[in-house]
Amino acid sequence: MSYLSSRIVGVLCFSICLTAQALAGPIEDAREAFAKKDFPRVLALAQPLAETGDPSAQLMLGFLYEMGQGVSKDLTAAVNWYRKAAEQGNASAELQIGMKYFSGVGVEKDHAEAARWLEKAAEQNIPPAQNLIAIMYENGDGVGQDMASTIKWFGRSAEKGNLSAMSSLGRIYRYGSSGVPKNYDIAFGFFQKAAEQGHAGGQAGLGEMYAGGYGTKQDYAEAMKWFRLAANNNDRSGMIGLAYIYESGKGVPKDAVEAYKWFNLAADRGYDYAGKRRDELATRMKPEQISEGQRLAREWKPEPGKPRAAVSGLWSNII
Repeated sequence: MSYLSSRIVGVLCFSICLTAQALAGPIEDAREAFAKKDFPRVLALAQPLAETGDPSAQLMLGFLYEMGQGVSKDLTAAVNWYRKAAEQGNASAELQIGMKYFSGVGVEKDHAEAARWLEKAAEQNIPPAQNLIAIMYENGDGVGQDMASTIKWFGRSAEKGNLSAMSSLGRIYRYGSSGVPKNYDIAFGFFQKAAEQGHAGGQAGLGEMYAGGYGTKQDYAEAMKWFRLAANNNDRSGMIGLAYIYESGKGVPKDAVEAYKWFNLAADRGYDYAGKRRDELATRMKPEQISEGQRLAREWKPEPGKPRAAVSGLWSNII
């Protein structure tokens, strides 16, 4: 299963878990079957309930059709079942419909419609919806740009433990934004909370705070630690942070080969500026150094055993 698919499954599980935990009877039996991955039984139990209007059963059917579990995969059918549940005020279904309109999965992409459903789910305290609607308000995507709403929804999502929201708040307070002044102390706190729980963006952000002495005492050893953890989580900002440190020799001996390696790895992950810095650095390197940097980049693999941010799991959360 791809990383993206695993995240989708995790969010779907989170949704079904929320709506099924307090119910008993046939829907509880369907939930138990879901936990056992007995999808044909989930279908047999949930189908009649869904057809008579039970929103939790409709949510389950949406999942089955979206993931092709117990039935042939059918995104149109999935969206139809999610919509039936969402129209009855099921918060988790509102999240799913919002996500589908946002990504254009099973429906034509429509970010205004996505925002409408996501905000409904956000109002019912669904953290992924709160995080995504905050992003939309920040970017003016499907809604008017509104930093007050951005801070509000990131904040409510972070209060529920959403690590991405914590990292986003760290970024906003680190750099400041329209109507939001820089506040390094607040930024440091949010980055630290996210980083210590394994969020790559939080780790890279915390590395930057230590490297620059923002909201904390400047400490290149700590910066290296957090940049490396972020890089190990495949985060390109962590990679370029390591490249800067090795290039400048701050806290470590200067090492053009290591700097080249990390710039190259960040560039390979779509960071165009890292590619420019790599090419600029190459003009000051010997051919054999460039070859060595390229070799190290090709052979680099994440170190085993490093923590990653947890994604709500399909089976652990539904039981």
